[in-house]
Amino acid sequence: MMIGSRNKQFLLLTSCLLSWASSRAFLVPFGQRHEPRLSSTQGALFASASPTSTTQGTSIGHSEVDMNRYNLDPDAIPEEWAANMQVANSMQAAGVYLGAKDKTKNFVDTLKVVVPCPPPGEGLGIELLELAGGRGDGLGITMVSGLVEGKPAENSGLIYGDSIVALSLRERSSSEGDMEELFTTPVECLDYDGTIDGILSMVGKANEVQESEPNSDLFYVLTIKRLRRKPKINMLLQYPPSQGEPDVQLELFAGENLRRAMLARGVK
Repeated sequence: MMIGSRNKQFLLLTSCLLSWASSRAFLVPFGQRHEPRLSSTQGALFASASPTSTTQGTSIGHSEVDMNRYNLDPDAIPEEWAANMQVANSMQAAGVYLGAKDKTKNFVDTLKVVVPCPPPGEGLGIELLELAGGRGDGLGITMVSGLVEGKPAENSGLIYGDSIVALSLRERSSSEGDMEELFTTPVECLDYDGTIDGILSMVGKANEVQESEPNSDLFYVLTIKRLRRKPKINMLLQYPPSQGEPDVQLELFAGENLRRAMLARGVK
């Protein structure tokens, strides 16, 4: 179920999120931005001393797959997000969740990116675009539309089309290097105003901690959803020579049931 349709771009011009300078002058072209890196576990996410580094790709056996090769074309992303009403089940609470409009070709990947916490009064440098909203109930679809050069989020791995679904404020222990989650807030399927309110609530919490503990090592962990194409594989189906049947070329989605795929394509 799509929620409304209102394509209107907003810039985060609050002092907590963006600088007051012209956003056009500070936009980082997405073609020149570092490719985002993936993290499959918290341990990998925080393994490096740098809070912005993550694990690249996802490992399968002894090989590594770069999932970014399956990212959707930027021009197609705004039309491919969907907000879906979900009833409660054993796996998920009832609510509205972000998903792919075309589930046969695309899927939603959930990632975590790390953004250093700037000093009080400075911004994260994230621009947002509201794709759907205006219903008056606070629901909508809001995605990342740009990053500001020189701001903490510039090298976080966020890319155009990502949607922030949750933010958490964490602190790193200077002595042991342990991580502690201080605060967290969900912002999935909220409209622009709701997303901003969630981000600002975390910024406010960070400012409070920085004022009471000036030497605290704080950073944000953003849980994001990213649209990707389902990987495809090509296979050649060969019959025994005694049957005299021609070979059949099949294109399958990775993980698709082979027998079911054969029946759907009329192959017996």
